Amino acid sequence: EFTKLETLFEGVSLLGDYSSKIKDEVLAQGELLSVKLVASLLEQISVPANAIDARSLIITDENFGNAQPITAVSKENVTAFFKKNNNVINIVSGFVAANKKGETTTLGRNGSNYTAALLANYLDAEELQNYTHVSGIFTANPDLVADAKKIEQLSFSEANELANFGATILHAKTIIPLIEKNINLRILNTFQEEDKGTLITSASSSKGIKSI
Repeated sequence: EFTKLETLFEGVSLLGDYSSKIKDEVLAQGELLSVKLVASLLEQISVPANAIDARSLIITDENFGNAQPITAVSKENVTAFFKKNNNVINIVSGFVAANKKGETTTLGRNGSNYTAALLANYLDAEELQNYTHVSGIFTANPDLVADAKKIEQLSFSEANELANFGATILHAKTIIPLIEKNINLRILNTFQEEDKGTLITSASSSKGIKSI
């Protein structure tokens, strides 16, 4: 990955050109390094793990920087791969994909969560757990409102509304693959493993305003 980056940057320097296509190739390397690192750490504690390059699974159009997955071929790739490799933990790179020519593409803002939602959809998961830096979704931005409370449960439509109005914790497109298969989404805190986070389901738990 580092050799690849060196070559890419040398090319950018010589040509004086940094296109969306090259940018996607550069951005992909961080994801590939991350999955290798996580898989390596799991192996060190005797947990069998594979680092998987999502470019071999998720196939998209050629809209570099904000590519759209081609569902039929991506689903076929994912289901076939997980059927063969179900005896280890597969650490799949998020955000990155490839077009039909094998060129690197990226899925745009919140692309890693989108990748996870696509995998959940294709594999008919019961629940998608999204680990982040906060303990769920709150009644207001806790960085701005001191007494903001965590919301225990939200509906997909409420979460989608929050995402559309700018809640950075979620992106509207991440929710779509989950709604299609009625897969629950749980927002959890990476640093507080005892916390149950916010559960997002097809049904709302109560009426009224949830979040400002």
